[in-house]
Amino acid sequence: MYKCGKCGWHFEEDEALRIIERYGDCHGIPAAEYTYFCPLCHSDDISNAGRCAVCGKWKSADDLNSSGVCSDCMKEPEEALFAVLEKHKQCKDELRKFERRCLMLERNAISLARCDYE
Repeated sequence: MYKCGKCGWHFEEDEALRIIERYGDCHGIPAAEYTYFCPLCHSDDISNAGRCAVCGKWKSADDLNSSGVCSDCMKEPEEALFAVLEKHKQCKDELRKFERRCLMLERNAISLARCDYE
């Protein structure tokens, strides 16, 4: 499967427009170069494509990781993870403030208890 970089159309190789440039023979074998074009917009900006395993959208093969997941779908879990880590950091900061306050109250209580004995 291929995807056009200009219009986004996806198509099979047999649907592509193809120009054959012949260069003669090489050791008795015809030498030729094939140039493929998008059947919709006629652009030569085409690349291998595949469906994302998560969102199902057609993406260029370069945009899919080894598990077949596109970079857009990979960003969402990363952003969610960073949000959770940030929230965890904020909770840890609040916990430290609470612990310091408890320690301060405990010290004040000890000081007051000493005053009662004196």
